[in-house]
Amino acid sequence: MRILLSTFGSRGDVQPLLALAVALRALGADARVCAPPDEEFVKLFAASDVPLLPAFRSVRDWITEML
Repeated sequence: MRILLSTFGSRGDVQPLLALAVALRALGADARVCAPPDEEFVKLFAASDVPLLPAFRSVRDWITEML
């Protein structure tokens, strides 16, 4: 089974989906997450061995632009 989880937000939005993807992968699903390509998220996903599919742009850059 292939599953795509998607979010755009801070670590509080991204990390729960990463945890869900890890659990789904442990059950045999091909889970991936579409999330902002911030450096901290890239590192989290690499350490968890879950594919990160970059969504749009860095959430930090977007927030800075909105201020």
